[in-house]
Amino acid sequence: MQFFYTLLCFLLMFTVVGQNGSVFVSGAHAEEMHEHKAAIHVMDAYTLALKTSSGTGAIFMTLHNGDKENTVRLIGVDVPSDVAEKAELHTHMMDGDIMKMRQVDAIEIAPNAHKSLEPGGDHVMLFGMEKELVAGASFPVTLQFEKSDPQVIDVKVLPIGQTPDKTHRH
Repeated sequence: MQFFYTLLCFLLMFTVVGQNGSVFVSGAHAEEMHEHKAAIHVMDAYTLALKTSSGTGAIFMTLHNGDKENTVRLIGVDVPSDVAEKAELHTHMMDGDIMKMRQVDAIEIAPNAHKSLEPGGDHVMLFGMEKELVAGASFPVTLQFEKSDPQVIDVKVLPIGQTPDKTHRH
């Protein structure tokens, strides 16, 4: 019985019951719960098969923000050390008449929207790649978000020139 009384007291510390009987989670706890909500769904994460001598590569994917109210910011990517020394978020920008690739601090995904990380646009750039990426293989990558828990995804290695088959989505 003591256990249930302790549990009830603990729960009451974090809730308030309104006059109409509705239950509210305390402000600090509600904000913490919202920050860790996984609103991002990742689709078609891939990279292209590379020979050892390239040293650099890129990861592409489509991100969907399921949060209908808040923008989500991708702020970093961690890759296994046997795949690359480091990963950076990049975009392409026009500098006069020349298209240049630049590192960015974050990639924003608007509320209830898709964001494609694709060749010629936003992408994850890989540096210090020493091992060959063989078509058909895959490796884990951890996506870091500003106000959400990290998300581990599987990146497929596709043959050069191939893109994910998007005709069989459910």
